[in-house]
Amino acid sequence: MGLGLALAALVSGCALEAAPMPPSLHIPVPVTNLTARRAGNAVTLAWTMPERATDKVALKGRQRVEICRLPQPSGAPNSKPSQAPCQPAGNIMILPGVAGRFVDTLPPALDTGAPRLLTYAVRVYGPYKRLAGYSNRATVIAGAAPPPVGDVTAQTRPDGIVLHWQPRPPEHGMQMRMVRTLVEPKLAPHAKPPQPNPMLGAGPVQRQVLEVSLAAHDPGQALDRDATLDHTYTYVLQRVIQLKVDGASAELAGAKSPAVTVDAKDVFPPSVPQGLVAVADAQARSIDLSWEPSPQPDTAGYIVYRRAAIGAWRRISPANQLVTAPAWNDTTVLPGVHYQYSVSAVDRDGNQSARSASVQEELPRQQ
Repeated sequence: MGLGLALAALVSGCALEAAPMPPSLHIPVPVTNLTARRAGNAVTLAWTMPERATDKVALKGRQRVEICRLPQPSGAPNSKPSQAPCQPAGNIMILPGVAGRFVDTLPPALDTGAPRLLTYAVRVYGPYKRLAGYSNRATVIAGAAPPPVGDVTAQTRPDGIVLHWQPRPPEHGMQMRMVRTLVEPKLAPHAKPPQPNPMLGAGPVQRQVLEVSLAAHDPGQALDRDATLDHTYTYVLQRVIQLKVDGASAELAGAKSPAVTVDAKDVFPPSVPQGLVAVADAQARSIDLSWEPSPQPDTAGYIVYRRAAIGAWRRISPANQLVTAPAWNDTTVLPGVHYQYSVSAVDRDGNQSARSASVQEELPRQQ
């Protein structure tokens, strides 16, 4: 019985011991989300650094990343390069788990000539130059890019913002891409952002991409009708060409223009009110005025003017208040006096239109 207990204790003791693990080689897992975007002669690569090694061990410290240009394989466009030779474009050191970014300036051999595919991949090295292989591929178009956009200016008009640039000869498949970004106003410390006014709609779009075809004609200008006045915007312009390379649709983009900022202040008055009519109401001893509503959506109200005979024009609507409806009832008239009336429109920014065409009316004398 004593011998059996001893054997049981020996067996149970051996069961608690784990098999020894080999030391980690700290080989980083390959990158899987590499992207590439070309603008002019610059290709911007972006990816997320791996956090763990192939054996699940957490990586520590900066890892060396090699950026590679790869010859285009003859297989499917998205096939993974395995033994393709790396044409080094650069090396950087990045911490695990963070966003990686690298800008490759194309050499003249890749920035000229006919459009053709250019493929990138990155390799993350562990200690002792060990690696698990290439990342996924990211492809751009090599060759001569569209010309940069020069002399960009922006001008505010009542119907939107006009962008001007230096025109170039048209080219098949070419477009002018304009990216408009809203500039948020700077708030004072601890100030709360303004609440949206439901009466004014959803407000301006934060970012919008506009495109104009340059295939048949380069006008050198475009009108952005969607820009909302009383806001500040930046515009960045870029020529792009839509084409086919190896049977697949692709885009070749030129360099982006410097950002142009425009403060689109509304300094434009509403249109002059139309259709003013005056009707005498003998029973009420008043003259009723009415006119067509202003077509501008930012019209805040109207001001009513009157003059007797050939006297001076004076405001008869309240001095500190606008008339919000396109009508007014003048109860301060005297019978037998010849009156002239005119109306102007005022917008939310205080811009006032010229006075409308005048109308005449007279309250009959009492019999």
